Amino acid sequence: MIARLAENRLARAAELSLADAVSDEEWPEHIAEVYGVGTMIAWTPAARGWAGEIFHLVTSSGSYAAKEFLTQRPDVAKIEWQVGFADACRAAGVPNPETLSTVRGDLLLDHPATGRPWLVQRWADGTVPERTDLPTACWLARQAVASAYRLGGGELVPDGPELFATGLAVWLNFLYGQICGALDPAMDDRFRASAVESAGHLVCGIPGLDALTAAARTAARR
Repeated sequence: MIARLAENRLARAAELSLADAVSDEEWPEHIAEVYGVGTMIAWTPAARGWAGEIFHLVTSSGSYAAKEFLTQRPDVAKIEWQVGFADACRAAGVPNPETLSTVRGDLLLDHPATGRPWLVQRWADGTVPERTDLPTACWLARQAVASAYRLGGGELVPDGPELFATGLAVWLNFLYGQICGALDPAMDDRFRASAVESAGHLVCGIPGLDALTAAARTAARR
């Protein structure tokens, strides 16, 4: 047990020594090496939200999404649970990107200068819908709820009040996260502003019952 702890500490020290010598320009190459995904070819900013920033990493083995966490450090146990849930979704036929581990088996990689953790997933192409696209939002919510029910062993997709209540709970949870981000003094000002904007859209953009009904009917026909 003691020998194993000493070995882990030596390995961690060696990793930190290597990372200390990595410049910002070399960071993408370092990520590709640590996660064992081949040689870095391209690195471009892809998306930014209140929780972090995502970069598109292209290597000799494929395309990946490298996410830098800019707010609170994510709980490793929660990430492991989310990865396990995502794996179960894929096994049940629900497409979603795979989260990768480093060659040492770690999910997160800390930047030596900022201390911020990074996470790498396989890249998933797609288009982000507009906030006002209610039919698409309803369809996505229905797919998410249906996936959760299938993973729980359910055969019928919830509908009516049950589906509405589930969607409302998801909406309130997301709104809570945006408000917490907007009020967090430790967050970068740019991302606090992004959280404020997102919370404003959520609160002010609540559609009326007629619009929701029409959007739900359109989503059901997809």
